[in-house]
Amino acid sequence: MSQSNQNTPYSKPSNRDDFALKEDHLGVDVTSPNTNDSSPPQHGIRGSEGHISGNLNKAIKGRQRAIAAGNQLKQDWLDAEHWRALAKARNYRLPHWYLPLTATGMEEVLHDLNLDRDFFRECFGSELKSYQSFVDMNPKAPLWAFAGWVLEQLE
Repeated sequence: MSQSNQNTPYSKPSNRDDFALKEDHLGVDVTSPNTNDSSPPQHGIRGSEGHISGNLNKAIKGRQRAIAAGNQLKQDWLDAEHWRALAKARNYRLPHWYLPLTATGMEEVLHDLNLDRDFFRECFGSELKSYQSFVDMNPKAPLWAFAGWVLEQLE
């Protein structure tokens, strides 16, 4: 990199082992790799002192917990490719793999596919009193598998 190009966010290294990054025009705070700081560069508003907000930290930790819980769910379904093809044909995005089967999630899937409780009872059993009873019968099922089952019923 030449010294004459002043528009780049990088400065020419003074030492081959170290390099320094300038703050770029997007407001990304970057740290030098030789600061012994093990945290990644923080993104945000200029002047935010490089700290992630408390709400963002909570969201990140919540997603990490959800993914850890998702690892306990059954993920190997023989019909998975078929479900993906059905979803693609309907321009429907399957729920994230790590989301567990919940009554609220089931309601959202049915709503997104313009279906109601009557459809659910007709396809999954009229003896089911609630979505929660279906959840209780399938404790290791992820929400995306339920969406696949529903898509199969729509075929």
